[in-house]
Amino acid sequence: MKKINFKYLIIFSILLTSLWIEGCGFHFRSGKEIPSELKTVYLITPNPYSSFTERLSNLLKGVDIHLTSCPEAAPVTLEVTQATFSKNNPAITTATEPVAYTYTLTIQYHLKTAEGKGITPMKSLSSSRSVVLNAQQIYSASSASLIQPQLEQEIVMLMYNQLISQSTRDELKAVKLKMEVKSCKKNITHS
Repeated sequence: MKKINFKYLIIFSILLTSLWIEGCGFHFRSGKEIPSELKTVYLITPNPYSSFTERLSNLLKGVDIHLTSCPEAAPVTLEVTQATFSKNNPAITTATEPVAYTYTLTIQYHLKTAEGKGITPMKSLSSSRSVVLNAQQIYSASSASLIQPQLEQEIVMLMYNQLISQSTRDELKAVKLKMEVKSCKKNITHS
């Protein structure tokens, strides 16, 4: 009986796993998916220093979108008009019944030209999570701090998927964008 060379077995296993992953449709996010009109963007959010804005900025920079610090330096503005994190306040009926808290993050955003003309209609995204606490557990504010990053990441991914969608590409093509942008008096932030 032949002795199996483990070096070749490992290489074959890695190759087979790679082909399986590629075959199921898995792929990494990259700048190749982003429409060319969105390669330079000015980002407006209700709170520019929030963790949501930081997550969104990091994702956009990670896929090679340059975020400018002034609107005249970008052909497209991504404007998030609302970002609201909320939770319900359930009525506690008895000390023995479990209580469900529901956390929701809702955002509204749209794309517009440097001149302020709308490219896409206002889009709304919402994500929710529930936490059920039994009678022996005590609700604390830390529950919200654990849930909020999860909701933010989910919303950022939903936004990304909408930005690379065919409908967004069609809306961008329908608008004549001025791809020559003016220089910005402020520094441009690059990834």
